[in-house]
Amino acid sequence: MERSGTGWGEPRSLGAPINTPGGEFFPTTTRDGTLYYTGPERKGTGECIYRSRSSTGTTPQPGRLPAQVNAGKARYNAFLLAG
Repeated sequence: MERSGTGWGEPRSLGAPINTPGGEFFPTTTRDGTLYYTGPERKGTGECIYRSRSSTGTTPQPGRLPAQVNAGKARYNAFLLAG
């Protein structure tokens, strides 16, 4: 959704390749517009945390974060600390 002067607009889908039939959740963005979220593992064996960076206003193919982040069985609630 977009923020307006008086609040927030209506939610909208980001579309492919971010939104899939599997469902994505816990999105968070950085100041530079990088999107982090939890989504279905492409192999269909659980969920992983992904990152999608855009420098041109388009939505690039999301990348799965490394094993150090996607370790264990529960890979949810990605949280970023802004410094």
